[in-house]
Amino acid sequence: MGSFFCLRVMKKDTLIRIGYVNKTHGIKGELQAHFSIAPAEVTDIKTLFIELPNKQLVPYFVQSISINKQKAIVKLEDINSSEIAKELLNNDIYVDKSLIDDQEYYAIEEIIGYKVIDKNHGELGNIDDFFQMPGNDVIAMLYQNQEVLIPFAPTIVLKADRKNRILHVDLPDGLLELYLNPDQGIPDDLDETDLLD
Repeated sequence: MGSFFCLRVMKKDTLIRIGYVNKTHGIKGELQAHFSIAPAEVTDIKTLFIELPNKQLVPYFVQSISINKQKAIVKLEDINSSEIAKELLNNDIYVDKSLIDDQEYYAIEEIIGYKVIDKNHGELGNIDDFFQMPGNDVIAMLYQNQEVLIPFAPTIVLKADRKNRILHVDLPDGLLELYLNPDQGIPDDLDETDLLD
């Protein structure tokens, strides 16, 4: 019947939403998930609760969570084929609140207005909006009077400082130049898959 039946029933008020399942990955039941917590917090989680369309929260043991470029790839016990994995698409993911550091947790809706500071370029500007797009959510900001779209991905978004309203990022090489000099196309040292799923 599945290992998740061994877990105790959790009330929703003891859980916190950390993301959603946005697509399947491969043929062995892996899922691609979007998370709104820091990558280090994600990879240490052992149990995820997935909210089904009937609002039932079903717990699953985690076999592995890996960060692959912009994607978080999740393998759950008892989900062994893409057909079974498809049943979980577009469903919200929750975890026990006690496992999450409140300072590391943030919802993407909260970060509009946050200052963006890049690991290499320093302060860039403030977040104006966010968009849900196939494969990845993106955040929008103005940089040198040009709109820049930044993938909201675990390998790019390093940390959200809620107290100071700062989003720390590590942008792919060439991303800013792509928007400032659109006629030059994608730089040779910037993999197109860094921008698109």
